[in-house]
Amino acid sequence: MQTIIWNEWILLKRNPWFMGLTAVLTFIVGLTSYFGVAEAIKLKEMEAEAASHIRSQWDNQEAGNPHSAAHYGTYLFKPSSALTGFDEGVNGVVGKTLYLEGHRQNEIQYSEASQSLQISRFGKLRPSLLLQLIIPLLLIFLVFSAIRTERESDRVRILLVQGGDFRQLLFGKIIAYWLLSVLFLIITLSLQLILQMEQLTGEVILRTSLIGLGYAAFYWVISSLTAYLSANLRQAGTALSVMLACWIIWGVFLPKISGTLAEQLYQLPSRQEFSERMKADRAVGLDGHNPEKEKLAILKDSVLRKYQVETVEELPINFDGILMQADEEIGNVVWDKHFGDLYEVLRKQKTFTQVSSIPNPLQSLQSLSMGLSGTDYFHHADFMLKAEEYRRGFIKELNDKHAFGGSKTGDWKWAADQEFYRSLEDFTYSSIPLNQIFGILWSDILILLSWVIGGFLLVTASKFRL
Repeated sequence: MQTIIWNEWILLKRNPWFMGLTAVLTFIVGLTSYFGVAEAIKLKEMEAEAASHIRSQWDNQEAGNPHSAAHYGTYLFKPSSALTGFDEGVNGVVGKTLYLEGHRQNEIQYSEASQSLQISRFGKLRPSLLLQLIIPLLLIFLVFSAIRTERESDRVRILLVQGGDFRQLLFGKIIAYWLLSVLFLIITLSLQLILQMEQLTGEVILRTSLIGLGYAAFYWVISSLTAYLSANLRQAGTALSVMLACWIIWGVFLPKISGTLAEQLYQLPSRQEFSERMKADRAVGLDGHNPEKEKLAILKDSVLRKYQVETVEELPINFDGILMQADEEIGNVVWDKHFGDLYEVLRKQKTFTQVSSIPNPLQSLQSLSMGLSGTDYFHHADFMLKAEEYRRGFIKELNDKHAFGGSKTGDWKWAADQEFYRSLEDFTYSSIPLNQIFGILWSDILILLSWVIGGFLLVTASKFRL
């Protein structure tokens, strides 16, 4: 088998067409890697600068009412992972900027897709796109050509007459071209790491290695299926046609079909419907600026009993701050219900697309690539949930300061000093741990492994046919 592999490499080395194409692909992947990493680093620097500026504005604001500061709010930026330059995932579509304020849970804003005409059907040109579509296409042609050349030249007959093993021949050719694709994969991923040495951590290296294993598994599927069809179909062009059809169906049609079916089976409400449902449920709760008399009376009575006074003016605290926080907590219940339902629909859509990738290993690879790169929907949803958790704590500190910081009910001119505003902690985001990612992506891993095993079994079952 080693002789077969070595001979294939020698033949490729003598092929000027292949060597030229390899040089062009290497140049393109190097260029896309450089620009992808450079853009990610630049974006991270801009986000850090903007976050520092916003924090400086917050820390240096004049002494003022804490609830007014809650309406003033602040901004958060969704951090870019170290592998965003390799696989951008959903980041170009969902946006990265989130405005936090009292009484409202806002959506993330300013996606690149909404501002740029350069976002195509496949997104930006990233190394992941080349590895998912271009390298498999090249593998199909190379493996097909290698197998069909052996058949058409009748060298297979000579091999069998001399006691050779047809399956060994197939595996030798598959491994020869699979190793070349893996070598190209290693070069691409190594470039990602080399171009951002200052951001390297053990987890980034581990994630990159696991991404490499996923792509290597997919390349094995492509190589083994092409070899099997080329060896077993009588018509020379049929195997190539079938594999090219698979390449088109896997890359274009099946993802679109599964996405459309997911949207039909698990429908999201329109923006208007979602907003109207929120307002309807919000209307029955406390409104901090226009409180309903009955609900206000219940809250007021409980506070008066606690402090054993007759009127809110006698309270040693500011009842307005308590009212504002009560309004927040009512709103949190409403938001948890509606945004929870929204996230559940999105989760079902994502799960459906994962399961529907059973006939499409490329879709499983794409999900695995985005998940390990930290740029998939699950990472986005995790950021949104943690940002909302921070918002609630942030607003509660402001309302509590308004209520218990020293002012009395009705004293809206009371001001908290700069020291208080500076004491509020910044938001820090920790990405989903790697062990939890496996729990999310287990179906994609299982599907990809099943295809790898299936390809191996198909080649093992191959027999020489005229």
